[in-house]
Amino acid sequence: MPGAVPTLFAMGSEIIPAELTATGFGIYAGIANLVGAAAPFVMGTLIGRSGNFEAGLLVIVLSCIVLSASMLPMLRRY
Repeated sequence: MPGAVPTLFAMGSEIIPAELTATGFGIYAGIANLVGAAAPFVMGTLIGRSGNFEAGLLVIVLSCIVLSASMLPMLRRY
């Protein structure tokens, strides 16, 4: 989702404290790369076994939830 990248960094800089910005985006990018590498295989396997694309597309939804949850430990406390 290349269209979401600008908003990701804008929102991330609001959520993550300044002293953890590099660490936060590094963790997010690392997890995103792992998920991005595994997602086509998982999607293909699920589509092949179930016979429909809904199961495969749910991988994208679950990936977004996992990646969003990876930033929760670094939330700024107001």
